[in-house]
Amino acid sequence: MSKKKSESVLVVKSNSLIEASYRLTLREQRIVLYMASMIQQDDEDFKPIKIEIDDFTKIIGLTGYPKYDEIRETVIQLLKRYLVINTEKTQLHIGWLSSAEYFKGQGYVELCFDPKLKPYLLQLKERFTKYYFQNVIQLSHSYSIRFYELLKQYENIGWRTLQVEELKKILGIYENEYALYANFKLKVLEPVKKELQAKAEQGNLDLSFEYEEIKLSRKVDKIKFIILKSKPNKTNHQEHPEQAQAQSIIPEQAQAQAQDLLESLTSLKVSKPKALEILQQYPSEQIKRNIDYAQSQSNVKNTPAFVVKAIEENYCSTTQEELERDQKNQELKKQQEIFEEQNRLKEIENARKKEQDRIWEARKQKLDSMLPEQKERLRQLALDDLPPFLRKFRHTVQVKILELIDDFLSNDIKA
Repeated sequence: MSKKKSESVLVVKSNSLIEASYRLTLREQRIVLYMASMIQQDDEDFKPIKIEIDDFTKIIGLTGYPKYDEIRETVIQLLKRYLVINTEKTQLHIGWLSSAEYFKGQGYVELCFDPKLKPYLLQLKERFTKYYFQNVIQLSHSYSIRFYELLKQYENIGWRTLQVEELKKILGIYENEYALYANFKLKVLEPVKKELQAKAEQGNLDLSFEYEEIKLSRKVDKIKFIILKSKPNKTNHQEHPEQAQAQSIIPEQAQAQAQDLLESLTSLKVSKPKALEILQQYPSEQIKRNIDYAQSQSNVKNTPAFVVKAIEENYCSTTQEELERDQKNQELKKQQEIFEEQNRLKEIENARKKEQDRIWEARKQKLDSMLPEQKERLRQLALDDLPPFLRKFRHTVQVKILELIDDFLSNDIKA
């Protein structure tokens, strides 16, 4: 691919593919991105991507004469790589390539994407991210391309927050690799940050980032990436008018509001792609009103679907003041219901105690009216009803039992 052509060609990926879990070497990533950049907007199916050996050598960063063995080895390893794509209903494990064909003596190779990747690379209408191939082909750190894509996806929001473990999973970092955050920061985070900043300062890249560490119990749990936009040199590529408009800088207040709304939507189990789509299509005030409205509904079974529907159809079209007044009225109503329930329970408890006192008073009157002979008869019946093993106890134990019976009959003890 000529330099002039590479500077203007776009890579378009679905957001699900960008957030998929996989790990590729720098050479392998460059091959995949080159193939993605060759897809045409109107393609309905994958076509074999023809790569001249000379171009292949430049793409993967080899110098000198074409090194056929290295090219073949790189392709063989790429054929073995797979990725994991998570959707709302499935988890897809899939290889990148379905085939690789060498044409002996003709100086080129043909590679083809796996057909099941079509929904993530072909004819994308929504939930996708695009960028210039030239922006990533120049990156030299193995994780820089992945970071660039993850940040480009949230470029118009202004920042992105990822849990450390979630980020490692996306990057395909093994569970026991960089177990200490300090190692992850030293080997991955800082080198990527420095490379993206250096390229942006040189005018060769359109974004870089700073980051904040968010701790949980003295341990870094999340990383908040602050996305810094920069304007590449015109010699690198000419931005399309619509892309320049989409990449205009958002005021800090609007960025903060957008981030808060994004976090509110995802906390209600709305998927990130859908949340981003909502933020782009509807006014912030409409989104916020309907989120609050959805949260106030206690009989909703499918909360994410209800939230999305409420925003799209603007269920709550009232003003903020009216909404706050309604919320206050609902709170007062709930408090009144709680107060009435507490009074009802108190009345039940008082009635129970009153009935218990009545029963004991009736028993006392009956016992008081008994003759001494009747009370003695009750004592004898009580002794007769004792279990056999108690009858074997000595006389003092039986006397104590008789005393307890006397106490009961005289109503000195209430059970």
